[in-house]
Amino acid sequence: MDEQGAKDAARLLSATPAGDALALVDRALDALSAVDLDSLPPAQQLALLEELEARRRRLDHVTDCATGAVDASGAYGIDGHRTPKAAVKARCRVSGPEAHGRVRSQRVLRQMPAVAAAQASGTVPTE
Repeated sequence: MDEQGAKDAARLLSATPAGDALALVDRALDALSAVDLDSLPPAQQLALLEELEARRRRLDHVTDCATGAVDASGAYGIDGHRTPKAAVKARCRVSGPEAHGRVRSQRVLRQMPAVAAAQASGTVPTE
């Protein structure tokens, strides 16, 4: 997404629960980015790496759920895209195979709530 597209998305989501949640994520990322990783003892570096991976998996799951919502609602058509894959590819600036994987994953996970719950908790990867 280009800079203008990012501004438009932020404006569209402002003063919504989703926008508020994204602001919290931004603040958390800013705080994590400010941590002097080199000053952490090695055991803490490894622990942080493990914990960050769990959070990344949770964020991947939320992103994939948003893809599923776009698929189910037909929102991909707003921009003139004919498929959810095309919308994900254009809006998220990911490759065709990545976009396809996200759409396919959500369609499969609708039938596998236990796996979806494990992904949401960050205990299993979304890949």
